Amino acid sequence: MMCRNFLLTVLVFIFAERCEGFVRYVVSNDTHPQWQANDLCKARGYYGLAVIDTPEKWEFAKTSLASLPTGNSAWIGLEFVTIDGEPKWVGDKVYSWGAWAANEPNWANTAVLVMHDGANWVWRTQGTNYQHQVMCYFEFDSMGMTKHSNTNVDLDTVTPQLTKTATSVADCAMMCASVGSCLYLTYDAGTDACNMYDAGVTSLLTNGKASPNAFTLYAIRAV
Repeated sequence: MMCRNFLLTVLVFIFAERCEGFVRYVVSNDTHPQWQANDLCKARGYYGLAVIDTPEKWEFAKTSLASLPTGNSAWIGLEFVTIDGEPKWVGDKVYSWGAWAANEPNWANTAVLVMHDGANWVWRTQGTNYQHQVMCYFEFDSMGMTKHSNTNVDLDTVTPQLTKTATSVADCAMMCASVGSCLYLTYDAGTDACNMYDAGVTSLLTNGKASPNAFTLYAIRAV
């Protein structure tokens, strides 16, 4: 089956829908040393520093960098911390490729950032105390986000735990993931309403019936 890619960029946010799932990158406006950057991403509701472990993700990530002023740089989640000198991604994803600048990586440094070399966005190493912007990421594959594609659930009798305005189902999913009790969500593209539900919705998956106003239900975590 042929895959189709869709890309939506909002300010410095990137949302990419792929056959494997969803990935979103965001670049901070403020600067921080690399040793603070991963915790900063988590504190702002993301998984951590950006993991860009495939060329396809790198193409998506570069789009979120396009709005940055020339000369700006951003930390990503690749580090040289292993005994054998091989880099690793935060979260222990396997390193298999890189978009390195000429004469990189420099083994004297342990942290990796993205910067523009005048022609292309490339990866460079630098010491962890330097201050740069921070690229964070959010990947829905890792959450096991499930679309109940065969069941439009009747939610007329259920009050959402929380309702917010979202720009896409991916944006809605990120909001849900930041709410500890949110297990399910619906997204109405017509009104941008992101409705979040707790475990009380579970019974509707088997007992509910479709209604004319039903929305597709997504499970954001395994339940």
